[in-house]
Amino acid sequence: MTSRRGGIATTVVAFAIIVIAVVAMTGILAIAIPNPNGLAVYGEMCSFTYGPPATYLYLGSRCGTPNHPVSMPTTFNLITIAHNQTGNITTLQEAYFGIFLRSGQAIRVSEDSGVPAEFRVYLYNQTGLDTSDLVNEVAHHAYPVIDDSGSTSDNGCVLASHNEWYLFVLSVDQVRPVATATFDIQLTQANQLNLANLCGFGVAF
Repeated sequence: MTSRRGGIATTVVAFAIIVIAVVAMTGILAIAIPNPNGLAVYGEMCSFTYGPPATYLYLGSRCGTPNHPVSMPTTFNLITIAHNQTGNITTLQEAYFGIFLRSGQAIRVSEDSGVPAEFRVYLYNQTGLDTSDLVNEVAHHAYPVIDDSGSTSDNGCVLASHNEWYLFVLSVDQVRPVATATFDIQLTQANQLNLANLCGFGVAF
């Protein structure tokens, strides 16, 4: 028994050294390993900028890649308007959030945008996910399960039937008025039978 434990310890140390070396060479550890001990919600924001109202000329976009969990609830701007020498500059933000759920885990999810928005939910039924590029994962690897457009708020629950990632996207199409959104995910104790009573929904939104 002692020699087996020693072999396992040696394997763990060797794996840790490999991981440290990879991180040292690349600067990142892009593929997230799900944390079994608690709630870890990854987030990414994309900004789309437009010129003065006369034309709303598209000026470009960029997405952030923090690659670390964000605290819940979180509040952010969906629409901001700033003034410069040429007139008002409008920025629309698109928010991406990802959480890994183990089979049988349940979460309560809510968003309040204050303006009509598009709220989408995607499923990624594998354990590894590139949390530094949620935009790409949504576009090419996840598949949609919910698309709710035109609502100012959404509330619901998800009960995972397998070990899988859920991705949430909140965006707006309009360029006015200024709008702030709040997004929240919380773990809850639920099962197939009592989930509807807890949240007023079925196994999803």
